[in-house]
This record gives sequence, C-alpha cells and structure tokens, in this order.
Amino acid sequence: RARPTGPPSRAAMAAAAAAPDAGTDAPTPAVAMPSIPFDLATAGELDELSGLTRAQLLVERTRPCVVFICAAATWVDGCERQDMRAGVQATNVDGPVALAKAAHAAEARTVYFSTDYVFD
Repeated sequence: RARPTGPPSRAAMAAAAAAPDAGTDAPTPAVAMPSIPFDLATAGELDELSGLTRAQLLVERTRPCVVFICAAATWVDGCERQDMRAGVQATNVDGPVALAKAAHAAEARTVYFSTDYVFD
C-alpha cells in the first residue's frame, strides 16, 4: 500500500479539516479500530501455527504506517528485583525490539517513548 512520503498538501489538510469528524473534540472517532489484545512482554514469542512472532502477527494484521511503543515497566524497586528481571527484560527490551523489527519489516516507522530511568 502506498504511504505518504512527505508532508500533506494544503488540499489534503483542507479536506481533513472540513471533514465532519475532524479534530480531537469529534463526538465519535473518524475510524473505528477493533480492539486487539497485545502484551508487549510476549511480543517476541513465536505463534505455534504461523511461526511468526506475536509482534509480526500484530503488524501484519493492522498494517500501520507508524508504530508507537509507549509501554514499559517503570516501578524502580520492582525492576531491580532479581525475581522480576525476566518480566522487566521482556517488557522493556525484548518486546520493543520485536515490535520495532516487525514494524521495520513492514516498512512502518517506529516511535519509542522512554522514561528517564536507567537501570544497571
């Protein structure tokens, strides 16, 4: 599918502004998206039927232009606990990497929101 390669034209911006559902105060969203359950901690796990990662399945199903990754484990004390390291690693590192790789393979851009926390 074709993706925009630059900023929108003035005509496209005018058409979007004139749309009845344009803007953040619209009574209903312009496009209804189905809810797709997704757990970032399991994004890198392989699906037994397809052989693809859960991240690849999500990206294949939704075909995004941009993937925003804004989930993370941020509870400092919990992140530093040895018994929680595997879950934190999956959520903060492995999951975002799997999702970014899936987005890249689908020619989608990735925007990753980070915290100001740094862990050893």
